[in-house]
Amino acid sequence: MRLESEAALQALRRGRTPGAPGPRGPLAPAPQAGEEALRLVGIYGVGKRLFAEVRAGSQGWVFLRGQPLPLGHTASSTALRLRELSGACVRLVRQEEDIHLCLPRGGRSG
Repeated sequence: MRLESEAALQALRRGRTPGAPGPRGPLAPAPQAGEEALRLVGIYGVGKRLFAEVRAGSQGWVFLRGQPLPLGHTASSTALRLRELSGACVRLVRQEEDIHLCLPRGGRSG
């Protein structure tokens, strides 16, 4: 579990620069060599029972709206927390670093 947490932390650090302005707000931290960036794969569900799937390479997490920890994880097994699931975006927190991920805009490039 500790190795998974370390790998997940490294993956987060490989995202985009935190706080950098983008079309939809701050982005994930910039990826480092050999690491893959966090990406929001999908948001599923109906009404208030929504799930968000986040991936970094082969590692994945599924968050339930209103629950800070990914499904199947304990506080000691992952440093990644869900702060908000709203519209087509999620706001995650890892070690006090705010990460904002959004779904692509319907196939439009940009």
